Amino acid sequence: MNQAVIDKFNIRNLGFIELLFAFFLILSGYKYGALRFDMLVLLIMDFISIKRQHKPFLYRPLFLMFLFLIFHEILLFGYVKNLPSSHLNLIIGLIIYVFSIMIIVPAIDYKKLVSSLYFVALISILGIAYHFVMIQSGASVTPIKLPFFPEMISDSRLYEEGLRPKGFYFEPAAFITFIIIPLFVSLYERRYLWTTLIVFSMFLSTSTTGIAISLVIVATYVVTQKVKTRYKFAIALMSLLMVYMLLTGDIFKAGLEKIETTDVETNIRLHNGPELINNMPFKHIVFGFPQSHIYDYYVHTPYLKGANLFVRGEYVFVPTFWQVLAKEGLIGMFLFLSLYIKIAYWHREILPLLAGLGVMLFTTGTFFSSAFTYQFIFILVFCIYSSKRKLRIAT
Repeated sequence: MNQAVIDKFNIRNLGFIELLFAFFLILSGYKYGALRFDMLVLLIMDFISIKRQHKPFLYRPLFLMFLFLIFHEILLFGYVKNLPSSHLNLIIGLIIYVFSIMIIVPAIDYKKLVSSLYFVALISILGIAYHFVMIQSGASVTPIKLPFFPEMISDSRLYEEGLRPKGFYFEPAAFITFIIIPLFVSLYERRYLWTTLIVFSMFLSTSTTGIAISLVIVATYVVTQKVKTRYKFAIALMSLLMVYMLLTGDIFKAGLEKIETTDVETNIRLHNGPELINNMPFKHIVFGFPQSHIYDYYVHTPYLKGANLFVRGEYVFVPTFWQVLAKEGLIGMFLFLSLYIKIAYWHREILPLLAGLGVMLFTTGTFFSSAFTYQFIFILVFCIYSSKRKLRIAT
């Protein structure tokens, strides 16, 4: 790659574990037989961190949340008859996700992570642009498969074939889940060329959630961070220009049509959560429903017989906020929100990212998944770096 390009995009300082982490959400789309690559990649990063003799990082709110979830899920074995075998897999996955966060965080170098994120962001944006050009020519697109890898998990509910750019990811929303971290980094490091490129790619993806999140992150950055007025003006102008192009330009026609046809009462991402909670008894809202998954609760409880939920096969999609409230109850919800509240209180500079994740709580399902693990590892790595940086400045 040309040295000038490397320097311009800050992708000259890559690290192996950092690059593996940056590719994590792309690799999560693959499996070999029963072996899912998201778990495989986490275990590889765990091994590297342990081999380097890094001491695990204990974030107390996360550990308390973990203990509550384990107790809550194990309790179901004695309370509910004939739990599906997937319930044990859920507990195992929870253990791997949480312990991987604690093990991997201290092994990641922030500077190398930034370069690695930019590198994967550049590849991801090129994938989105390629799909966009293909769609403009009248073609239907599927996720771009990495060379020498097995087939992607095409039977997943997330796998999408159609007329929306998705690049190397299952669907546009999966691309958004990844790219919001590089977007935040570009703002924090004041690399506004990257900011413009990333926001433009989020608009190209035609993801309604992505477009909203990009504007929320940028707006929160302008309002909450100490930035020179001319930069704030330039960023605000760039955002307004993007919105203007969205509303008037043919290039974003697909995204605009998708936004115009989004109905709060019929859109699954917005409808299922409130509808589920509205039909649950109060005791289940307090302690969580007594089933392994939302679909199991939907099938076996009499309380949801009159609920107007959108069901796809054996899956009921509910965004993270409503999922946590329904499954873990008010106690679980309090512990979950405390993960972010403490960080927001101590690290004002991360507020733009947390604002974007706040939007995702009501639009995507990331509760203790590969997406949550990716986002929370970055958050903790950033907080550690930010604290050390403040200490260096103070001394």
